[in-house]
Amino acid sequence: MIDQSDLNGRTGYDEKKIRTPSLSRMSHLPDHSVFREAIADLACVGVRVEAESFAEATPYAVISGRSNARWWLVPLESGKLTAISLALFQPTLTSARCLKWVTTRLAMLGLGRVWARRKIYVTGFPPLANYFPAQKPLVFAYFTGTNSPHRKVAVQVMDRGGELKGFVKLTRNPEVRKLLSHEKATLQRVGLLSLESAHVPKVLFHGDCESVTLLVTDTLKTSRTASTNTFTVAHQAFILELARKTSISKAVSVGDIAHCFRIRIDNLRPYLETEWQHRLECAVQILEADGNNQLNVGLTHGDFTPWNTFLIGGRLYVFDWEYAEEGLPFTNDLIHFCLNEPRTCRRNCKQKIEALQAALSQSWTGLNRQEITLAITIYLLTFSVRFLERSEASGDPSLAWEAAQETAEMFDAVSLSKAIR
Repeated sequence: MIDQSDLNGRTGYDEKKIRTPSLSRMSHLPDHSVFREAIADLACVGVRVEAESFAEATPYAVISGRSNARWWLVPLESGKLTAISLALFQPTLTSARCLKWVTTRLAMLGLGRVWARRKIYVTGFPPLANYFPAQKPLVFAYFTGTNSPHRKVAVQVMDRGGELKGFVKLTRNPEVRKLLSHEKATLQRVGLLSLESAHVPKVLFHGDCESVTLLVTDTLKTSRTASTNTFTVAHQAFILELARKTSISKAVSVGDIAHCFRIRIDNLRPYLETEWQHRLECAVQILEADGNNQLNVGLTHGDFTPWNTFLIGGRLYVFDWEYAEEGLPFTNDLIHFCLNEPRTCRRNCKQKIEALQAALSQSWTGLNRQEITLAITIYLLTFSVRFLERSEASGDPSLAWEAAQETAEMFDAVSLSKAIR
């Protein structure tokens, strides 16, 4: 690991000389705050981005997401590097996977510029060379981050031989800085657990670089790595081992969990619409009604999804730990993965509840019918309160997160089901 003095002493550029690109000359590129802010983030670490070619610049393709405001910046200097850079994009839906397959094949054939209709020209990012010693020069692919209060830039680091070296997250947002610090601490803690079921990234550096905060990690990902779209025995083994090795010594009552949620909800109450106040209150009351029930709780990943995992050598590789939480049941991770599987995510609310009940009813979970309802309620509270808190912290205390309506419907379905019983 490199310490702060290494970063400050060997960045290789002068912050005062950083040149923020003139976006007014980039009319053919996305006119969106996410894109503009990401380019400004990169400028803070010495990356120069222009609409027109300039000396020593590398042409990059600008690839847009279809479901949200987000973009990938992929180098076009060679077909091989373009293809490897696409490893930064890990789709789960079949249509997106097919598109990636076609795009990758075109890149390998040297036809990357056929689909790369929008281009920018990039050079720089000297600080990263300090963390990834390599015999060959480094190359970088960039992801602007998704439009949200916790947006951050992600960088995939490669060498010109095609080997993936690691990843970097960077931000100027004070709230996201806290998340990166939390992720660093979580990765270091999980690394000490000596998990047998999974690999996790190793932290190479975390700290400030002038006006941005960096989290630098290694990776076991390769150009052939693909996310797993379904919950497998490997996922099960990881969830159970993490729960076992981080479980607190004494089981926690559901009433104690409900109390913790009530405190957080009370802090949010001034910002909540009336119907959401009622919805969250009903959910807490469901927990309080079974308050004497005891649960084993521990560390949960917090964003356990198909795109944050892949299989390598029969073991799971699990990354993006920034939303990890203590004191919650392992069922939170199982539910989150299940809801984000391609076969589940496009179903209606009733079908999603049924899918969760089926997943939680498997013998390995050890849950009865009553505990399944509690598990779903705890997950919905965890997910919604997290989003509400981040919206409030960002100065936008609205309910306009991507899954707000779906979450509301699931809350109402669980409350109605409990009332009927």
